[in-house]
Amino acid sequence: MKKSSLKIACLAMAVLMTDGFVAKAQEPFYDTKRTDGKIDTKTGYVMGYSGLYEKNTLSEYTYDEEGNFLMKEVFIWNCKYKWYDKRSIWIPDYSESNWIPSYRIVRNENPVNEFITLEYFIWDARKKAYNKPVEKMIYQLNGPNRFNYLAYQAGNKYTEWVNNIDYDREFLAELTKLWEAQD
Repeated sequence: MKKSSLKIACLAMAVLMTDGFVAKAQEPFYDTKRTDGKIDTKTGYVMGYSGLYEKNTLSEYTYDEEGNFLMKEVFIWNCKYKWYDKRSIWIPDYSESNWIPSYRIVRNENPVNEFITLEYFIWDARKKAYNKPVEKMIYQLNGPNRFNYLAYQAGNKYTEWVNNIDYDREFLAELTKLWEAQD
């Protein structure tokens, strides 16, 4: 009696653990390529129809000569497949024409007054170009942990803070999460 209940308990535990592994295996993951500690590209993979992971997003980063971030551009794969004769199967076609721009984040720095501007552009598929910025953040640092000036614009809403603002990592993290959610 004890052996059969122990076997049932072990079997139930094995089924529960396997279920957790299968669920975790279907989550998207990212492949990040770096040069000198800076991200060059970040490729997102999701589970495809064939049960294998396929590329879904591609983020490309650019930097200036000093290594400062200049731009991040995100592309989304337009699901196209091509026939592979050797194995007689359809395989993903990752040619450049099948990657559609999604959004772009551009950083500009004004060396005169030390203002830094981050602008968020969304791709317009009909115009085949980026529209004017949807969101914009302008800031000036007053030391490593304080802002001297911070302004944020989303649509017609404009928020501005002036003089000696504490550096709030959570505020910047929220902005980053909003932009990353678009990936």
